[in-house]
Amino acid sequence: RFRKVDSAQCPACGEGRETAEHFILRCPGYAHERWALLKHFRDGTPKLADVLSNPKTVIPLINYIEATKR
Repeated sequence: RFRKVDSAQCPACGEGRETAEHFILRCPGYAHERWALLKHFRDGTPKLADVLSNPKTVIPLINYIEATKR
């Protein structure tokens, strides 16, 4: 289900616009939940396209989204 929001500002951190890249890779409000996803990448923070296109990260990505309750 999608929820309509009045603002594009990130509700978790309040730091800027909430985009897919911000939510999945950058938001400091979800840093703890993101750890399990990012451990699949050896070279630091990956590009969003790498996360979304890598078959090995489908389940970790789903788990991340569920953990953030988004």
